[in-house]
Amino acid sequence: MGTEADAVLFDAVRGTLRPGIVLREVDANINDPAFADAAVETFLRLRADRDGAGEATETTEAAS
Repeated sequence: MGTEADAVLFDAVRGTLRPGIVLREVDANINDPAFADAAVETFLRLRADRDGAGEATETTEAAS
């Protein structure tokens, strides 16, 4: 799927991330539905963690 250059790039990314930054690797092309699903799932989880209330926060914001 990838090239040697891709491997070097991703090894560099993995090796330089600060502690606490999660790297989620998905065996899919950026245009694949599996990648989009993983990106949306990760975004929603991070937003819910940040908001502390998940779906309830979204309803409150929409009502404002």
